[in-house]
Amino acid sequence: MSTVNAHRNNRGSGLRRLRIPRRLAVQSCDLFDSRNALCYNSPVSRSERTGFTAPVVSGPERKKEMPNINSQVKRVRKSEEQRLRNKAVKSALKTDMKKFEAAHAAGDVDSATERFEVASRALDKAASKGVIHKNKAANRKSRMSRSLAQLRQGSPG
Repeated sequence: MSTVNAHRNNRGSGLRRLRIPRRLAVQSCDLFDSRNALCYNSPVSRSERTGFTAPVVSGPERKKEMPNINSQVKRVRKSEEQRLRNKAVKSALKTDMKKFEAAHAAGDVDSATERFEVASRALDKAASKGVIHKNKAANRKSRMSRSLAQLRQGSPG
């Protein structure tokens, strides 16, 4: 540890010597990592310095370094689980919407009514879980019910 002079402004007592780690006080590249002789303030990532890389979570674009703190490691793990769960819910929701649109385009009132109920339930569940906003779910249900009412009256479109 090296010492660096710094002002203490709160009570006007002049200069005070503070203990600051040398790697924070030194700006030149003279402090090396003993394991593989890389400079601390060189633009080398921690994974290159230590040889540790985080496991690939979902494809090469999501490769990230793991945090040091246990709670943050858990947060990374849980948020990835939530992301995959939300992705699955959204995909199923899109499938239900497309099935309703296909039944509506075919002009089949019974099938469209059944698909509307399935899609409406899926929208409500996604909104209650927070996957999509509740207003977005309401707008989509309203649009589907309008198109279903037009189909029942006999004028599709």
